[in-house]
Amino acid sequence: MKIMKKIAAAALASAALFAFVGCADNAGETGKIGKDFEITNPTESDYYRGWQTLKTKHTSGAALITLPASENTNGAGVVGFIFGIKDVKDADGNTEADVKDFCVVGLRRNAKNQVEAYTAAYKNVSTLEANLNKGNNFADKNGVVIGLTTGSLAKELGDDKNYKNVGKALTGTDDIILRVEVVAGGADTDGDGKVEDGEGDGSYEIAIYNVDADGETKKDPALYKASLTSEDTGDTKAAQYDLGLYTNVYKGQTLRGKLWLTDLVNEAGIELD
Repeated sequence: MKIMKKIAAAALASAALFAFVGCADNAGETGKIGKDFEITNPTESDYYRGWQTLKTKHTSGAALITLPASENTNGAGVVGFIFGIKDVKDADGNTEADVKDFCVVGLRRNAKNQVEAYTAAYKNVSTLEANLNKGNNFADKNGVVIGLTTGSLAKELGDDKNYKNVGKALTGTDDIILRVEVVAGGADTDGDGKVEDGEGDGSYEIAIYNVDADGETKKDPALYKASLTSEDTGDTKAAQYDLGLYTNVYKGQTLRGKLWLTDLVNEAGIELD
């Protein structure tokens, strides 16, 4: 599973690379922020991880993810919605170079084309290329992979960090569109129907929905639900953080898909329904 290398993402498997930060918003025909991508893993290793921040900060939001079918054992790779991206401070309060905290909802399709998803919060993850793809998880600034050996400064948190099936009616050979909602939890102090910056308790509620024929309107009931506590996120109140796209392309595969942000809280004032 999981993130980063520098994301190779222009159309038709271009070798153009996105850096971890500094990318401009990408507005499509619908006016949404997001990315269409097709990425080939050019390496002999098992993973080719990457992400792109979409340079837009929000407490809550929803993303429409297009996920293709695959004949590979575990699909072509993972497409994810990143949120809660934060700098890491050292003991003296200085920002650590090339180290981040973040949360992610990752989706893939398995050999039966069943969609699977996980939700996790990560702490103290190294973003240096030398520390990426060392194992089946992230590494800390010393290159120690989470769970591979003892002593990693990086952590993977959350009760839903292992893959779970997303519904039972999604198998097939066609691309599917799923709506992933990430909603700040806790008290709505001002009573306006949404938990905004400075409200709530630092937790998140996550849900994945099928969508209607219009390609956007969610269809109840939720196919998947998960949560991250304030202990997982490290926050005591909701805050605005960057949102982004995550990809992990498996060995010998080409991963294509789309991630477009839709309802966003603390920009247009849109309330998630």
